[in-house]
Amino acid sequence: MNPESIRRIARSRQRTFRRFGRFPALLAAVLVGCDSNESAAPIDPLATMVKTEAMEKPTVRTVDVKAGRRNRSVDGGADGAVLLPAKTELFNPEGTPEDRAVLKPIEDAQHLKAQIARALSAGEVETAYQIARRATRLAPDDPGLKFLMARVLGQRQRYPEAVRLLDRVVLLDPSARLPALGQSAQWLVRQGEWSEAESRYRTVLEEVPQAAMVHQELASLLLRQGRSYEAAVHLRTMCREGNIEESMLMPLLRLALPIAGSVDTERADPIGRLGVARAQASRQNWQAALATLDGPPINRIAAPRQVEALRGRLLAFTGDMQRLAGWIDNDADDAATNADTWFAWATYLAWRGNHDSATRCFCEVVLRDPTDAAAYEGLSQSLEALDQREVARRAAERSRRIRRTQEIGSLFAEGPQRDREQLDELIGLLGELRRPDESLLWQAIRSAHAAAGKPASWLKERLSEINRQRLAHRDRGDFDADSSFVLCGLDVETLRSQPNALPSETRRGSQAAK
Repeated sequence: MNPESIRRIARSRQRTFRRFGRFPALLAAVLVGCDSNESAAPIDPLATMVKTEAMEKPTVRTVDVKAGRRNRSVDGGADGAVLLPAKTELFNPEGTPEDRAVLKPIEDAQHLKAQIARALSAGEVETAYQIARRATRLAPDDPGLKFLMARVLGQRQRYPEAVRLLDRVVLLDPSARLPALGQSAQWLVRQGEWSEAESRYRTVLEEVPQAAMVHQELASLLLRQGRSYEAAVHLRTMCREGNIEESMLMPLLRLALPIAGSVDTERADPIGRLGVARAQASRQNWQAALATLDGPPINRIAAPRQVEALRGRLLAFTGDMQRLAGWIDNDADDAATNADTWFAWATYLAWRGNHDSATRCFCEVVLRDPTDAAAYEGLSQSLEALDQREVARRAAERSRRIRRTQEIGSLFAEGPQRDREQLDELIGLLGELRRPDESLLWQAIRSAHAAAGKPASWLKERLSEINRQRLAHRDRGDFDADSSFVLCGLDVETLRSQPNALPSETRRGSQAAK
């Protein structure tokens, strides 16, 4: 598909999204602006929902139905007069209660939609609700109006009704499907329907893969469930598109366990056994976290594979090798792709003195999660035991640098203040660790904090330069460090060709130890 065709599709989708509120307006911004070097003008998501053309003031007369005769003229004039019952009372948004008048149904509904949107923007939910009820009687099949009413119901925390109404909107207007899925997914999260919300977010991303807001909402949901490795995919997408909040940068500093203090907000409140246990483990409450994993499901979320993988990591942290050996015997081969599982195997093998296999397993951890300082430390110790001292030294230094980024992140999690020296250090460390996407976004945060008292042009120039560097990295395709750097110079293919490093071999070793 050529660029002009892509732009034409984007414009078509933008027109669709602009009909339906906050969530789709941001989707449209992503669609049409993701490759632009110019800063797009801020979108007023509520204003996009209504037509802005000046509307003619209709000539309206009222009729006394019982008498069957014309009553007084509202605005005078006879041409084009509309005859409606005298007692019909519709809200006139431009007048006082004494000046209420009967308007043409189609024009009145459009005008009332503008008033609903403005009331929502001003936080006047009850006013918006009353106007929406009147407008719905005028135009019961208007998809845009139904979308507005759904948003009003959402503001009133009547989420099941709001979701059902959006689903009906899609039946009336299939072009509203993506905006409706995105908005309804947010409400499903709030009413605790986690799986259905995730499904709807993923459906949107299948068709709009660069929708930053959807990536953010899905990443937030996955993080709350403790599915941090899955969330990292969406966080990095946002990072590389240059569209991510500071709070969403924090989880990228440490994936295995959240930064302590960064999960205390309502938005990041953990859910499910896995989410709660990771939050407990972030404060080194290993036994409490293990007890959570052994308890009943929380919030109807099971995630058995991830739960068992985290159990292995926690047992490794506690040093309970007897229980860890039992965990290895019972672990399933199909969990081998999880970084937590590889870490548990590596720790057990290193304890057994099998440092060749432990090295392989620690390398599998950091290939999946290069923020795992504990894995780099274990890798260094196994390499030292194998007399590979130079590589061991590099792994130890890598662990030290990663831990320092996490220490700074912990300081940032304590409050909104940002120390310039700590920001400089974090940016430098991320550069040394070859994580340019994160480094650039922290540079933008540093510039934003330094912009106080400076002209707006100062910040704009610096953000433009940061964006230029981001686009250059994207064009070169060098956001990700190569495997040799991640492994401190070791060759991954050589490691994987070594015997006695597979899960089955690890199990036989644990059984023999008994």
